[in-house]
Order: sequence, then structure tokens, then C-alpha cells
Amino acid sequence: MTMILLAHIVLMFGSLLATSVMTIAAATSHKVSPGLLRFNVAATALGIVCGVTLVLSRPLDVKCAILFGYTIAFGMAYIYVARRNQSLLRAES
Repeated sequence: MTMILLAHIVLMFGSLLATSVMTIAAATSHKVSPGLLRFNVAATALGIVCGVTLVLSRPLDVKCAILFGYTIAFGMAYIYVARRNQSLLRAES
């Protein structure tokens, strides 16, 4: 269980950091590599799986709501970055 917790912390911290940087980059009209976007999605998904495993191993409480809230916020940020990338690519053409 300790390894799952450590993996969850590392993956979600990395996801928070990468999502923040990519959102700022997109907001300042910088293209974000699609490979980097896919890697961040994969790391976030694995972190969420680890988080769900931790939540299910103990009674559901506020951790579940926080994990759900982060998932929604991540999805919204990812959609923003992806759409911004598309508009930047169209503007270059």
C-alpha cells in the first residue's frame, strides 16, 4: 500500500505541475507537443487509478471528493490546451 501511495503522490504532483505549465503555455500562445499531452494524460490516469485503489481500500471520505474534483479540473484544463493548440495550428496555416 505504501508503494501505491508513493506512486499516487508522485504521479499526481507531476500531473499538477505539467497541467499548470501546459495551460500557461497555451494561454501565452505557445504550442504544446501532442506527445507531451498524451504522456500527461497517461500519467494522470495511472495516478487516478492509484488514488481510486487507495480510496477503495479505506472508507470513502473527503479524499474521494478531492480526487473527483481534480479529475474534473484536469479534464477542463486538458480540453483548453488541446483546443488552444488546434487554433494555433490553424492560425499558422
